[in-house]
Amino acid sequence: MEMNKKFKLTVAAVAVSAVISGCSTTMEPKSDLETRLESAEQENAQLRRDLARAESEASRAPAPATSTTSSADNDLLPPNAKPGECYARVLVPEKYEDKTERVLKNAASERVEIVPAEYAMVDEKVLVKEASTVKKVIPARYEMVDEKVLVTEAATK
Repeated sequence: MEMNKKFKLTVAAVAVSAVISGCSTTMEPKSDLETRLESAEQENAQLRRDLARAESEASRAPAPATSTTSSADNDLLPPNAKPGECYARVLVPEKYEDKTERVLKNAASERVEIVPAEYAMVDEKVLVKEASTVKKVIPARYEMVDEKVLVTEAATK
């Protein structure tokens, strides 16, 4: 029930703000301007009565945590309206939308880290030269030798 009263109060406030709009101009004849002004004032007075009734109904109900009330007439009209310029004050309720988006957290990048050199004393066998074979030609040596050669063995006949 309280929600219905809040809705009526909101509708009344929106209606008042939607009606209090117009153009200030000096190009129309004076009598036509006066006629339009009177009809706007009558409509404004009716809306104020509706708003006052809605506010009194709302005050009878338990007060909500936050309430919105309209202030004086000066807040509804622009402070310095100029001839030939139009104005309107409209209350539009907020609209929210849940949306899932992929967002880039960190752009691609490179990181260069300098790692200090590590030194250690190590005993190590190092191959200086591969294993190999060397072939040498040794010249032949000749010498003179007296030899006795047995041609046949001694035999008796």
